[in-house]
Amino acid sequence: MNGLHFGEKIVYIDIHSVICDTPARAFVKCVKSYSGYHGCDKCTQEGVWKGKMTFPETCAPLRTDASFLSMADEDHHKGVSPLSYISIGMVSQIPLDYMHLVCLGVVKRLLLLWVKGPLKCRLPGRSVQQISSNLLSLKNCVPSDFARQPRSLSEIDRWKATEFRQFLLYTGPIVILDVVHPNVYENFMLLFVGLHILLNNTLSSMYSQYAHDVLVGFVNHFCQIYGEENAVYNVHGLTHLSKDAEKYGSLDNISSFPFENFLCK
Repeated sequence: MNGLHFGEKIVYIDIHSVICDTPARAFVKCVKSYSGYHGCDKCTQEGVWKGKMTFPETCAPLRTDASFLSMADEDHHKGVSPLSYISIGMVSQIPLDYMHLVCLGVVKRLLLLWVKGPLKCRLPGRSVQQISSNLLSLKNCVPSDFARQPRSLSEIDRWKATEFRQFLLYTGPIVILDVVHPNVYENFMLLFVGLHILLNNTLSSMYSQYAHDVLVGFVNHFCQIYGEENAVYNVHGLTHLSKDAEKYGSLDNISSFPFENFLCK
């Protein structure tokens, strides 16, 4: 309220947003985690237990800053967050982080389903080898703008977030073409298109509703292909990304990627 005294100056601070992964977001907001029945911090949907907590609906009523402060959904809260005293939007200013939600969440889940998931959605070994071969063949074509060169799917447990991002936004549509079933390819392309729009400052403002419809289509189609038991928090969270993009522009403006670069420093 009175600013930060720094030397002989007073620096006034305005909070843009609070960037957290999912467990940390639940911790700082003092709410139920993603594994709880009322764990979605963007809508009031009640989860469904199917061996793990799932959120199969795509049109549940949304939470608001006012409803959060009034604790309208008592089952969502575990206590009063200290952040609620500093006049920030406890829903609108604590956005979803696509690095954890999409790259390390949805994209990794998709690839693991293809490589070692249940038989109904696992790819034949020959197809997995073909995708790996296609990825490795791109090594000489990837410019130095990318932090890492493509790696085989046999190393997927060691892939970093930037590698999953590269697969989603650049190499994936090429390396899986004519290898996976057309339904699987079209499902992946819904995710590809939706994220491309929301990661572009211009397109995210012009086509946020279209991106929302595309990502809702992805979630519904995903449940048909892989089963509702895989509609976990990260998959469900895709339906809320467009709201954050409407407020902040490109999802890169509210992602953890810039902060990850300083972890070793």
